[in-house]
Amino acid sequence: LRQAPGKLQQDGVLLLEVNEAHAEAVAALARVTFPAGAVAVWPDLAGLPRVVDIRRGETRASAKPA
Repeated sequence: LRQAPGKLQQDGVLLLEVNEAHAEAVAALARVTFPAGAVAVWPDLAGLPRVVDIRRGETRASAKPA
């Protein structure tokens, strides 16, 4: 995640599959790393928080899970 700002293009998307116990911590770190970006946590098929969705150059509201 620390290398992502230098690698992710302005309109890029980064999806991270994480352990459900760490999803919110990873999302919090992503919000610090990309303060102007959109960060959301998406559940897996079992309903557990599994994917951290980081969108650079989008508003936070655009990445909220439905």
